[in-house]
Amino acid sequence: RLNFDTSFTGRDRLRTRLQARNMPALQTATGTDMARLAFQGNNQNDIELSRLEYVFPIGDAEIYISPTGASLNDFANTLNPFLSGSGEGSISRFGQRNPIYRQGGGAGFGVEYEFSDAVLLSVGYAAESAELPAIGLDDSAYGPIAQLTFKFSKTAGVGLTYVRSYNSLDTGTGSSRANDPFADTSQAVIGNSLGLQTAIGLTSDIAVSGWLGLTEASANDLT
Repeated sequence: RLNFDTSFTGRDRLRTRLQARNMPALQTATGTDMARLAFQGNNQNDIELSRLEYVFPIGDAEIYISPTGASLNDFANTLNPFLSGSGEGSISRFGQRNPIYRQGGGAGFGVEYEFSDAVLLSVGYAAESAELPAIGLDDSAYGPIAQLTFKFSKTAGVGLTYVRSYNSLDTGTGSSRANDPFADTSQAVIGNSLGLQTAIGLTSDIAVSGWLGLTEASANDLT
């Protein structure tokens, strides 16, 4: 993985990421995404553009635009300070963040507005295959997110999260029932997800964090 970071004003950042991987899929061998690693993936070591993003401030807001490689966790703080990364962080995929942050990815945009040092509002939208003209934003699997983050101190905070997804329940994390509750019989699955994230920093190197998540799924094409 190679990141090229460019700034035009000193406050913005354009990131271009090139990546190649050749990591076996443990979920294939074990039969469950519960065994999936955070950093695995296989493109036969071909170098590809895995992320293109531009982040810049406007007043008290930070704007995020990404034509490819976006995830909902890019728009909101997952409150898992040491383990949230894929290149470094948790070894397991489940240990990275609340799985509801994975209900949307691909092309996306988001805004984080700072009401004060203690309260932030984050909103974003990510859609799979939106870069293909035949699919676009309307027909892609997608996931909008809204989150209120409360910072009680520099090392402690709580996040309240809502995600409404379309055909994006398969997060590649956890059980097959959680990822596909209708056993591949529906092509129009709506998910309404609520999340609670917390983090408390004990020292500069030690933090306690955790989350709760609940998803209500419905199939619009089944009776």
